[in-house]
Amino acid sequence: MPQNFFFEQAQPEVRELVLKATRTLASLGAVVHEVRIPSLRYLSFMDAAIVNESRTFLLPFARRGPEAFADRTIWEKVIISQFVRAADTMKAARVRNLIRKEFMETMEKVDILAMPTNICPAFPIEPKSNLTDNTTLTFPFNLVGIPAISLPCGFTSEGLPVGLMLAGRHWEDDVVLRTAYAYEQAATGGYLVPPVVKEASGQPQ
Repeated sequence: MPQNFFFEQAQPEVRELVLKATRTLASLGAVVHEVRIPSLRYLSFMDAAIVNESRTFLLPFARRGPEAFADRTIWEKVIISQFVRAADTMKAARVRNLIRKEFMETMEKVDILAMPTNICPAFPIEPKSNLTDNTTLTFPFNLVGIPAISLPCGFTSEGLPVGLMLAGRHWEDDVVLRTAYAYEQAATGGYLVPPVVKEASGQPQ
């Protein structure tokens, strides 16, 4: 469990449900312990690198205006990326290499990383301002390129699903998938429909 960054930002109910999920994994034979990836504290400096990579693909759409995007903030980031200095991009690339190095060193000691998928439970699509919460904890895995999966690990007191994220080494997708399947079968026996969905559809609780 990478304690810094992932668990630090998660809401209390999210943390508790993910910790419960790790106890289920322990009951299956996993040896659970805490690890740290210190350079994740510099993750906010990565924006310069990401926007410069994405603008190559998104700039043609950005010329059509905000209506070409589902979320106006994406269009705004593409426009802003035109003003990012090359020096800032280079610094961001160095930070990414440092984060990748620490992930690789951590994965030499463990087979699987277990942490929350999101800092909060599932939320309505509207208002769109909430969408920024949706990639905070998954973003590091886009940077380092290791396989990761999200699966439900319980529901909040309001019946909203919480995600458990499992990540593994490069090219070991099979280990990640087997771990996810083993957890799901042990914890729930399979996928469970969230209570709020049942309530909305009129299904029995």
